[in-house]
Amino acid sequence: MNLVETLGLALGAGFSSGLNLYATVATLGLLQRFGVLHLPPGLQVLSHPWVLAIAIALYFLEFFADKIPYFDTLSPRPEVPRRSGDGPPPCSPEEWP
Repeated sequence: MNLVETLGLALGAGFSSGLNLYATVATLGLLQRFGVLHLPPGLQVLSHPWVLAIAIALYFLEFFADKIPYFDTLSPRPEVPRRSGDGPPPCSPEEWP
């Protein structure tokens, strides 16, 4: 891939991952697996069957958790692994000016 193709792939994948991370991983992996898209060597792991299976399973879990009322309160949220870096704000409300 040349620089323009790599940049286009990075921008498109970055935008769509903001919409749904699991669908983006599954789509890129399936496109690579069926030979429609050729990913850079660092992203070819997305076409591995285990990565595809986990991404598709988490996508459907998140999809149904969003559509079925009270499902999200009974099960752990699927986005917990990708949001593990989130934390409390750096200062408490008492310290705000």
